[in-house]
Amino acid sequence: GNGIVNTGEACDDGAGNSDTEPNACRTNCTRSAHNEGCTPGYWKNHASVWDGVGADDKTATIKTSNLFNAKFGVTGSQSGVANCMTLLAALNLPKTASSCPTVGARNNERLALDRHAAAALASADSGINYPYTVAQVIALYREAVGAEAGAETFSSAHVKLSDANELGCPF
Repeated sequence: GNGIVNTGEACDDGAGNSDTEPNACRTNCTRSAHNEGCTPGYWKNHASVWDGVGADDKTATIKTSNLFNAKFGVTGSQSGVANCMTLLAALNLPKTASSCPTVGARNNERLALDRHAAAALASADSGINYPYTVAQVIALYREAVGAEAGAETFSSAHVKLSDANELGCPF
């Protein structure tokens, strides 16, 4: 791409075109097929559709009651939340219930990542056309918080997941 949307092109971000980054304009100047994601607010306000109760669940394996640190395979010092934090409770970060506090020095950027990571897990497991799989969300998060080696930071992972979560929820 040359950075100019020409006839027959859906997009053209020039050097920003990528065949590997979710939601980026592709090198052939088409849009990614991954165009759905639900925000933390959606999952927080519709807990009944991923609580594991009844036949209305949108998610297959990810549930409101899953423990955040256990699901991501991280420690409280890496995530910034106590081991009692559920995925549903993480959607309320940085506000938390006193029964399950944050851990260590308060880092709102990390807590924003936690909130979007919880929503990303639910979106990835819901059967919508989400840019990441559950395994990819977990790997990206683990890298960002230092549980795995890599270049992701709180900020870069937060941007990727929040962008994906804000694509538009089909529910």
